[in-house]
Amino acid sequence: TAPACTTIATASDAYTQVSVPAGGCVSISDIGTRRRLVVTPKALVPCGWVFTFSAKSFMWYSQSTDGSKLSMTCSTFNLATGEDFLVTEKLESANRYTTGPSNTNYASSRLAVAFRYNQPSSSGVFNCNVCSRSSATTAAVTTTTTKPTTTTKPATSSTGTNSTCRCGIANRGVSRIVGGVATEVNEYPWQVGLIAPAQPGTQRQVFCGGTLICDRYIITAAHCVKGETTSSFDVMLGAHSTLNDAASAIIRDPVKITMHPSYGTPSMDNDLAIIEIKPLNFSDPAVQVRPVCLPDSNTTYVGTNATVSGWGTLTSGGNQPAVLHEVTIPVVSNADCRAVYGATITSNMLCAGTAAGNKDSCQGDSGGPLIAPDGANYELIGVVSFGAGCGDPGVPGVYARVTAYQDWIAKNTPGCNTCPR
Repeated sequence: TAPACTTIATASDAYTQVSVPAGGCVSISDIGTRRRLVVTPKALVPCGWVFTFSAKSFMWYSQSTDGSKLSMTCSTFNLATGEDFLVTEKLESANRYTTGPSNTNYASSRLAVAFRYNQPSSSGVFNCNVCSRSSATTAAVTTTTTKPTTTTKPATSSTGTNSTCRCGIANRGVSRIVGGVATEVNEYPWQVGLIAPAQPGTQRQVFCGGTLICDRYIITAAHCVKGETTSSFDVMLGAHSTLNDAASAIIRDPVKITMHPSYGTPSMDNDLAIIEIKPLNFSDPAVQVRPVCLPDSNTTYVGTNATVSGWGTLTSGGNQPAVLHEVTIPVVSNADCRAVYGATITSNMLCAGTAAGNKDSCQGDSGGPLIAPDGANYELIGVVSFGAGCGDPGVPGVYARVTAYQDWIAKNTPGCNTCPR
């Protein structure tokens, strides 16, 4: 029995209602996003639709604005075992696809699309366009973009900090080689977890990561906060375990969310967002969190050993660890990355991984930091975005390239008080 009809005006974690413009297209995509889906099962069924919703589904309801019939083409389509891609136009039944629709025409002006999976996280990779078949020329969606010219270092100030505060300094008791291991407590004091609001005494659920860049701003992935509001999640700083609080742990409510205006055009390009919180006082001895340094050059970082950290799953579709983990992986060239992902990779992206595999970010790490050393300091060079599987041999993870967004970050972080190097 279908749930009761419900009118929904806004999107949620796993529900999106989209309008297809006359002669245009919209993108339906889950290109291996490394966001951990955290939702409570609920019935989300717009009036007139009879399509059930589960806690392990993403759903899109698309309708043409002019009543024209729709078509669908998938440029990328690779589902994992146990995953389903379903499309319904008649509402009482759905077509299950094992290969992506290719110029498939439908007899309806609206489609319901569901991506279902039976693991704790999804690892499917697909990118599909739903297009209006009106007499207007259908807009072609490409995966080519021009890297913005960025020569300005983000304007930050050290006002309000004390003489002991330095950006990008890791807290390590001993020197060691890292590679898929638990971090030390507050080792990376800029690490942020985006968490579902928790009941007292329960384990916190981290669905994405983030990075503190100054006293009031956090950088994360746009797909992590898409559909979120300032009241739908909390920000966790200075934490190590999701089971209990470290002395350095701070929980903040978001004040403002700013997504990159060009996110998703095309595919996962411009996967960057900024979260504002109530300012932290780095002069307060009780505040043990610190910002990471931002890069001030346009280096490619190819060959650099970079470190990614997060509470994400340790294997694709596996369980999340209770404590923060890290792994060190080399940055690879965009040319090598395009050999794996094709034209999906733009100059706004950075790729990192090993030929042997087994070292990578994974579901739940989305939005978290990829950092590289610059002398004694660490710089934020990437933001976890997407990947095909996790740690597969020869398949690097993909990150938003921070140096491509220096001007945008500076413009959207007024009053950003950081610490000197």
